[in-house]
Amino acid sequence: MTQITSSSPEVHPPVAYRIQEPDVIHQLFDREVVVVDLRNGSYYSLSEVGGVAWLAFGSGGATTEEVSRRIAESHEVSLARVRDDVAAFVEQLLGHDLLVLCPAPAADQPGAGLTSDTMPASPYAPPTLKLYNDLQDLFLLDPVHEVNPAMGWPQVAEEISEGNRSDEVRAATAGDILVTEVEDGVVFVNRDRGLYCVGDSSAAELWRQLSSGPVKIKEGPVLATLREAGLVEAAAENGPTALPGCSAGLVLHRDLETTMRPWMAGSLPPRRPATGQAAQILERLDRGFEDAASSRGGSESRWYEIGGRSICLRVIPGEETNRLLPAIAHLSVAPPDGGTADLTVSALSGRRGLGFPLLDNLLNRLADYWQSACGPRGEVLELHAEEVSAIYNAGPNVLTVVDFATNRGWLLKLDDAPFPYWEVGSPLRFLWHEWFARQGLQYVHAAAVGNASGGVLLVGQGGSGKSTTALLCAAAGMSYAGDDYCLVDPSLRVAHSLYNTGKLLSPDDYARLPQLQGLSANPDGFERGGGEKAVYFLSDIWPDCVVKNLPLRAILLPKITGAADTSVEPCNAREALAALLPSTVGQLPAAGSGDGQRMAALVRQLPAYRLHLGREIGQIPAAIQALLAG
Repeated sequence: MTQITSSSPEVHPPVAYRIQEPDVIHQLFDREVVVVDLRNGSYYSLSEVGGVAWLAFGSGGATTEEVSRRIAESHEVSLARVRDDVAAFVEQLLGHDLLVLCPAPAADQPGAGLTSDTMPASPYAPPTLKLYNDLQDLFLLDPVHEVNPAMGWPQVAEEISEGNRSDEVRAATAGDILVTEVEDGVVFVNRDRGLYCVGDSSAAELWRQLSSGPVKIKEGPVLATLREAGLVEAAAENGPTALPGCSAGLVLHRDLETTMRPWMAGSLPPRRPATGQAAQILERLDRGFEDAASSRGGSESRWYEIGGRSICLRVIPGEETNRLLPAIAHLSVAPPDGGTADLTVSALSGRRGLGFPLLDNLLNRLADYWQSACGPRGEVLELHAEEVSAIYNAGPNVLTVVDFATNRGWLLKLDDAPFPYWEVGSPLRFLWHEWFARQGLQYVHAAAVGNASGGVLLVGQGGSGKSTTALLCAAAGMSYAGDDYCLVDPSLRVAHSLYNTGKLLSPDDYARLPQLQGLSANPDGFERGGGEKAVYFLSDIWPDCVVKNLPLRAILLPKITGAADTSVEPCNAREALAALLPSTVGQLPAAGSGDGQRMAALVRQLPAYRLHLGREIGQIPAAIQALLAG
């Protein structure tokens, strides 16, 4: 593990920790605590004081100060000595990803590890842990998270251990399910249920068998997980394959449930050839823009190069849609010879009527009764076709349409309200995603930073630390291609910038990025009296740092640890895909199997690392620089 140190000042917010449940479990044997990490099969033996500290942190969490005080009192040893020892012990636990940050308890509560049964019996010694991986394969093949709730691990739950029941199942034939494999495993995403599963290579093989026909699987944790994830259904016919002792490693995750669930219940609408009525609506969209521009004195055409493609964005001066332009200003170019664009997008705002009854009827139904006019993710049913895609986002009241056959697109905001911060900071997301996908480029929920040696893709769900990491790198003078979204070319291993924006959550972020204070652009942000994130246009603030693309050298999975130092350690392709795929497709209504294939192609070609983010913020850019130099 590479560790980078720095003399930058520390930021010390109040910190509490809890056990990394449900991925990490433990059992108390006499006075010894044994901890098992279900994600990698490692297990740990804790010293007596280490076990007391572990149990004190528990499921509800505790501060290091509280744990130290209680241990000092029980052993009659100085608090200063225990405080230093507990701090070092917590660093070890964080390094192995066994603890996570959590809100500090509201009031002092008795530590879970300090009951009469677990009071220390020996003189004080610093808390320690020992790592063992000699049973790693056994743990991974025989998952132990399904345990008897009364007796705990290693006692198997009764419903799994009794009898030899099995069931005939096959791969689910319905639902919005994406399955993506890499060499060492598979990621399943069920967007209907808002969950995803990460499986090892045995799980990938099991899925191939389930997809080819019915499989008889013994009742147990694997089958229970497959059912809960909605990945299998009962098979009427008998299966030729019997797996009485199925040992696939499969972990279910619900942490992106809100992001991934559809906007309303329903089945995905199929894509069919466009109807004549759809063609008429598209033509009226074009004519409506021209009429609106004529009534306002004309339109302006702005030209951009994005992902190596020429984009023309047409707007009407003075309209709200002009607020979308600063986010992509760094990609502006002069019009090409002949004035021909690969994609032309026309943007209008504040209109529900354009003077064409067929189109106006659709716009009014979207604004007033969108649920009847749309599919579960806002797919506009009248325009949903093989050659056309239309997504209506009811929150900001925005319709985006793209005609793949003619490479034309439209954005219509159907009211006069200002665009919310996420539209200002990351405009045209749905349209970019689908059109660039046809060009072999993948829209991803990721940040990209780097230097002259290349760049790294920072991946993970919201709150993982990727945006802050990207902004810290820009503040340190590194190249910056985006903090939340970018466009990747899997074949060339290049990240293309989409937006020059950066976002901060609250004034607390100024402790790490004081350079941005007072420079936000959106009126609904916290700096301007609103309650939303603040958006910053970095091409204005740090113009020399913002770049159009970066050749990628690695994928990094940032995670806030609360430890002092930042460190980097390798991880596998399955883990990288699990950090990138679910959070990306959860935000893209039209995501499908092609998105998974492109992201898997990228993951296969790049090394992946966990980036453990420490409190010494100066170490974070330094750690990435060191990785790129290695």
